[in-house]
Amino acid sequence: MKSSTSAHKYSKSMLVDWNPIMRFIFLGPFTGAFLGLTQVAVAVVIWVLHDRPDFYFRGAQGVVLSFFIFTVGGGMAGCVYGGILLLFERFSRRRIRPLITLGLTLGLAAMSAALIVIVEFRQEKIGWILAPQISAFVFGLLASLLSSVHYEIEDDVDDSA
Repeated sequence: MKSSTSAHKYSKSMLVDWNPIMRFIFLGPFTGAFLGLTQVAVAVVIWVLHDRPDFYFRGAQGVVLSFFIFTVGGGMAGCVYGGILLLFERFSRRRIRPLITLGLTLGLAAMSAALIVIVEFRQEKIGWILAPQISAFVFGLLASLLSSVHYEIEDDVDDSA
């Protein structure tokens, strides 16, 4: 079995099997929607831990409305994110690893949302509310670009030799 240490080898048929539109949907809007859900979920946990003060959410209806707005808004912003990653894949001949990208982005979103929301609760003032999403998108983009793998296209990949 031949192995390449510098690049993964794919046949043309293997690259055609994975639909680029599905990669775009998974990496873009899906990740963006989960970012919105993550930020609101972290904010709800901190809100409940602070005995539900009346400045961040206005009751359960405010929580539900925030979940809806941030999920839809995150999905729309994720279209740009997915497009950037798709263009990167097309022009650099590198393959983004979707699960690593999603995991790192959501982890960074949870951490940045927790830090920002805790500061907002201490100050009792809502600052720039999109900071967790922007920081997670930037760091997720950087992490996905750094964790991508180079690939070569061959007519036939022969593992028996």
